[in-house]
Amino acid sequence: MKEGFGLLTVLFFILWLAFNGRFTVEVALFGVAISFGLALFVRKYVLRGLSMKKELQILQKTPLFLRYVWLLIKEIVLANKAVLKLILSSRFQVQPKLAVFQSSLRKRSSRVTLADCITLTPGTITVSLEKNSYVVHCLDESFEDGLENSSFEQRLKDIEAIGRKEEKA
Repeated sequence: MKEGFGLLTVLFFILWLAFNGRFTVEVALFGVAISFGLALFVRKYVLRGLSMKKELQILQKTPLFLRYVWLLIKEIVLANKAVLKLILSSRFQVQPKLAVFQSSLRKRSSRVTLADCITLTPGTITVSLEKNSYVVHCLDESFEDGLENSSFEQRLKDIEAIGRKEEKA
């Protein structure tokens, strides 16, 4: 068996138990079978060429990913409030704007993730992403604040930094 296969099976089994909510012999046996099968599938079709080093890197990034997801949820709620406030205000004119900014993210996957998060946040849509340049349509010009050097970008830089530390070692 490839290195790290057992770790993946154990992680799936822990998730199985957490989502099931109860522990019986049947649940445990079925969970082991499902976890083993899912680990085989993931190793063969999803994580081709994954090594133990890469798996440890993923585990190191997990808390940062969770912080990123929490930030995204928080920002979506705040943006919903801002859009609602804009809609319900007595202001008759909104001032839509196309905002252009540069990102210092190195990985394409990080840049695309940032673009997706901007689009998921109400009131903004990523119109274009070319290399490090973003064009974002803002429902109101006030929504442009915080696009450049956003907390999303900072968290993605933290995630990228883990990969660079491992490459240098």
